[in-house]
Amino acid sequence: MVRYLDPLNSPSGAALHELSEFSLSAAQIDRAYGLMLGSAAGDLLFGSRDDWLHSGAMRIARAASAGKDLCTKATQAEVMREWKSGEQCLMASLTPLAIAYLDDEPRLHEASIVLSELAGANREEVRAAPLWTGTLRHIILTGELDLSISLANITDVDGELRWMTFLESLTIDGQDSFVDACVNADACGPLVGALAGATWGASAIPINLQRQVRDTFAPGSVSLLDLSMQILGVR
Repeated sequence: MVRYLDPLNSPSGAALHELSEFSLSAAQIDRAYGLMLGSAAGDLLFGSRDDWLHSGAMRIARAASAGKDLCTKATQAEVMREWKSGEQCLMASLTPLAIAYLDDEPRLHEASIVLSELAGANREEVRAAPLWTGTLRHIILTGELDLSISLANITDVDGELRWMTFLESLTIDGQDSFVDACVNADACGPLVGALAGATWGASAIPINLQRQVRDTFAPGSVSLLDLSMQILGVR
């Protein structure tokens, strides 16, 4: 049984949650939660102090946790209603889609593209969006950081080189700690944190860092753990 500190909704700061059996393995659930917790932690470690709980990523996560389909126009309009251009790295905003559609790759691809277009992304960003979310999905399901999965979906040489350069800027050394990977990487903090969390799982993130995430991002607000489990369907 995997155990960790609830980072955002623990009155005492020491509550522990246990995950029940689910169709996903405990390791997959750990990596899925790691995606969310890691993204928030990466934002914190890079010192941006963005209000992550009011970001595009959190709006997407909340919609998904409520069982809403992000491929529908109604949900897309709801998510985009308060979307502010430049408020957060686009890829970071789309990160929760990876766990929202773990069981449906085509709809993950569709939601990634449509939300990118609605957010005003340029052509290259729109093309990269499903590659990013698809890479995260693959990592969560398999535990493998395999960049070839995304590269196989690119049809032009220039696009492959650009995407490889982007992913390599986020690649983490498996021998590094979570914190070192986030701090040393020359990239958007939430992206590196999401990649590290999805690769190693939430249980690899130090408890003291989980406390920092809780204390920085609106303590007493929605729990990232509960939110993640709701998206996954774990009750």
